[in-house]
Amino acid sequence: MAARSIATRILRPSFRPTQQHLRFLSPSILHHRTHTTTTEPTPPEPTPNPRVNPPASTLPPPLDLPTRLPTDSLLPFLFKRGKSCALTPAQPPPTTKTNLSKNADLIFYKSGLKAVYTNTLAARRVRASLTHDIPTCLNSGHLTRANYQLLRRASHDLRRVPPFALVFLLCGEFTPLVVLAMSGIVPRVCRVPVQIRRDREKAEVRRRESRASVKHGVRGKTEHVVRSLGLLPGWMLRWLPNEVMWWFVRRWMHYVAVDDRLLRRDGGVDGLVAEEVRLALVERGRDVLGIAEEVLRGDLERWLRRGEEGEGIERVLKP
Repeated sequence: MAARSIATRILRPSFRPTQQHLRFLSPSILHHRTHTTTTEPTPPEPTPNPRVNPPASTLPPPLDLPTRLPTDSLLPFLFKRGKSCALTPAQPPPTTKTNLSKNADLIFYKSGLKAVYTNTLAARRVRASLTHDIPTCLNSGHLTRANYQLLRRASHDLRRVPPFALVFLLCGEFTPLVVLAMSGIVPRVCRVPVQIRRDREKAEVRRRESRASVKHGVRGKTEHVVRSLGLLPGWMLRWLPNEVMWWFVRRWMHYVAVDDRLLRRDGGVDGLVAEEVRLALVERGRDVLGIAEEVLRGDLERWLRRGEEGEGIERVLKP
């Protein structure tokens, strides 16, 4: 009866233990009551939406390149960087001359070309599954944004395989250094991180310079849009008529309008992975370098809202 009375008193909220009560409790229970803490549940991370994200094979794989130390000479460092592009992320570095000669064929670029082939086959399967033409399937919902981007990227990369393969055969291990100045001939899945960052830096500098020196009139705004989006090389803007430049702008406007509609319909910005958010903003002429992912998602959501409100080319003219 005494033990039952003590147990009843322990369950009361106003209970304060004494030495008489503590001898009825085991050491493990005392230890648990002393050290147990409550933790706030962490919110779950957003799950990537397969309807808005194209296959991962349409993006270049992650690649860690060596950084140049102050004691490294230029030519040995460039040769070592070229060797690094020959290794896949899961492949260990070579230790013997035999392994070095086997890896001299740039496995990274070969894997990229295989991804182009894989994406081309997947795009063909998507086209074969369509019962109507692409505009009709887009309007009816039978073609998702993921498949739409797959079709575009597979076609984009396939057109660049012949010139890139020629450079690959001629330059070999020095291909990463040569293609830095010729990003236009490189398939998307074969671009190393340094090249991607360098292209985005050039685009952001070009947009800032264009905003600072935009000319008045229709041609001035057209040149600003073309230069900001990188639709044509800068040297062509001097002699091309305004009608030709506007044709490229209209084609870009049509693509962005379709992609915006598909993105809103198939799940929105929350379902995109981080790299897809950056790609979408780069295609729309927005800056992405040095900006947090939450800010980038907010920028893309504002872009979609402004499009719903009826804004078109004005979204590019405004910073």
